[in-house]
Amino acid sequence: MMNQLKNTKSLYLRQHSDNPVSWFEWTEAAFKHAEKENKPILLSIGYSTCHWCHVMAHESFEDAETAALINENFISIKVDREERPDIDLMYQQVLAVTGEPGGWPLTVFLTPKGEAFFGGTYFPPKPMYGRPSFKDILKGVASSWAQEQDKIEYNVAAISQALKQESQSKSGDMPDQSNLDSTVMKLISGFDPKHGGFGSAPKFPQVPLIDFVWSYSKKSDDDIFRKASLITLDNICQGGLYDHIGGGFFRYSTDEKWLVPHFEKMLYDNALIIPLLTDAYVSTKNPLYKARVFETIDWILSDMSLSDTPCLAAALDADNDEGEGAYYTWAKQDVDDALGIDAIEFDKIYDVTDSGNWQESIILNRLAHQPFFNEKKEGQLKAALNTLKEIRNKRSKPARDDKVLTDWNAMAVIALIKAAKVFDKPEWIDRAKQIFDALNKEIVHCRIDGEVTSKALLDDYIWVMSAAMNLYQTDFDKTYIDCAIDIYNQIKSEFSDVDKGGFFLSRDAIAEHRIKTINDTAIPSANAVLIHTLTDLAALTLDQKIAQDAEDLIKTFAGEIDLAPFAMGGYLSGIHRYINSMNIKIHAPDLNAAQPFIKAVSTQTTIHHVIEYITDDKTFVDVCYNCTCYPPIKTVDDLKKCLETLPSL
Repeated sequence: MMNQLKNTKSLYLRQHSDNPVSWFEWTEAAFKHAEKENKPILLSIGYSTCHWCHVMAHESFEDAETAALINENFISIKVDREERPDIDLMYQQVLAVTGEPGGWPLTVFLTPKGEAFFGGTYFPPKPMYGRPSFKDILKGVASSWAQEQDKIEYNVAAISQALKQESQSKSGDMPDQSNLDSTVMKLISGFDPKHGGFGSAPKFPQVPLIDFVWSYSKKSDDDIFRKASLITLDNICQGGLYDHIGGGFFRYSTDEKWLVPHFEKMLYDNALIIPLLTDAYVSTKNPLYKARVFETIDWILSDMSLSDTPCLAAALDADNDEGEGAYYTWAKQDVDDALGIDAIEFDKIYDVTDSGNWQESIILNRLAHQPFFNEKKEGQLKAALNTLKEIRNKRSKPARDDKVLTDWNAMAVIALIKAAKVFDKPEWIDRAKQIFDALNKEIVHCRIDGEVTSKALLDDYIWVMSAAMNLYQTDFDKTYIDCAIDIYNQIKSEFSDVDKGGFFLSRDAIAEHRIKTINDTAIPSANAVLIHTLTDLAALTLDQKIAQDAEDLIKTFAGEIDLAPFAMGGYLSGIHRYINSMNIKIHAPDLNAAQPFIKAVSTQTTIHHVIEYITDDKTFVDVCYNCTCYPPIKTVDDLKKCLETLPSL
């Protein structure tokens, strides 16, 4: 068979279209061919901007000897994990239940029916990093398939049973504040007090987890939770995880100090962190957070904008023609030549040294000089960064993956709305509406060049639903509420686990399994996001059935809190939102009269809230917090004073 990937839409699959491996896409034809040939399937999953995916491709899939070994013994299938996250999550779960760490590239061996019996991630061409060589793995699996079918069948059965158990949600009683109190203490025990974040290298931003600790800090008398959140944000904003020249955050840090990233930039990472930074700015008025919000949105709306749709591209690669990070790193001489006399101060602040700080190169960072200087000095530093940007723009640019992913774009809608309301940027709301309208015409998962390449999953519906809720609280057009209700009805119809509660990731089973989880992956769990969204929808519609659905969804997974709290930031935030809700009703003759009160709420409180505008002859505000409603508030100043006191009540 010839390589089947030449005509695919996916950039990641096209990157492998010239491999000597006889790749198939994930199709029924591939599985039928495996069954006909009685060969096991080599399933390889990755994405276009993944550095280690590129490494394994160059070392193994482009190697003629390795390809011959693959083609002789296996039917090979390539999957873009961003295009088919349901397939990816299914087989990531395989690694999890077998005790192997997940990640990309994901390498799994299957029967012709799609049943997994062995897997791992990256395998090197020779034994190294404590891993066997890929050729040895291929030979071993081929030998087992030919001579040890009993072992294959045993592995299939064991993994299948473990997957069934994994998708059986563990229910429990409705958690209360004391449950959150005990859980957050477990989380804080894993906090790095020096550098921020949780655990050691590699470090991911883990926005849902930080968001929970930050939300919890507003109810706690112990300042450690607030400090943990802000130390983390300071370090990721000033470290090498942030692109100080072009804006935007890289995916994760390879070290504990947030200095050395893997240099791919993902739309979802940046969309998720903008609301958290915006909240932090409202609370602290730290200009660092405002700057990072503006710069990151500028990056999203410039570098990630597409010409044929208001929607946004998925990701930028870590590599360019010269290798990983080459586009983003510097030599001291190049910096000094570009900046002249200004380089003396710049070099000290941005860690520019002769020896470099990564592989003899320089990753710009301000870890040693985190607080902002005065406006004049920051302006001079910004001018220096812009000079370097002009030079960097002439370099070979990393590739961009132009696929439009509905869930990631809906996250960007929410980020733009949140920031626009705080920083008074109506043009960001205009763009958010344009993106939303494009997504909501037909909710799918992925479009490439305008063509639908994969149908909608649970995440897509839930994030569009959440975006609709956020848009409603911007201009109070009730069609957004109707949209959210319609989407929720579709979710219940197509994704419900009728027997055990909660919702499956996809409509269809893969190898007879449907995955349902509350654990966050690279993005917050869809079931967790739905808790947030249902809580808000119930508050705005006063629909007790929807409120009960939110509570039932929380209970569905309540028995899992003690099992994996570090993977449940989104769920924990959802519980916190549900039991610490604030509803604000603004009465006014028209929306213009209501705007000063709406602005006061957005810029004054970081407690999660829902806002409703009600047309009324009189102007006043009703505030209800933790099941307590306060006397009507008639002035903006009185509203601000009320909001200042609420966290301590």
